[in-house]
Amino acid sequence: MSDKEREILDVFKKLVPVLTDFEEEKLLAFGEGMAFKAAQQQKDSTSLADSIKKPPARAA
Repeated sequence: MSDKEREILDVFKKLVPVLTDFEEEKLLAFGEGMAFKAAQQQKDSTSLADSIKKPPARAA
C-alpha cells in the first residue's frame, strides 16, 4: 500500500465515526459511484486494447 493510500484511509478512519447516518450514506454512495466509474473505464480501456491487438475479421 502506498503512502497516499495510507493517508486516505487514515483520514476516513477519523472521519467516519463523526459522520451522521445521512453523511455516511452520501459518502458510501460517492465511493460506490467512483468504484463503478473506475470499473467501467478499466473495462472500456481493456476492450479498446483488445480491439487494437486483434486484426479485423475478413469476409469469406
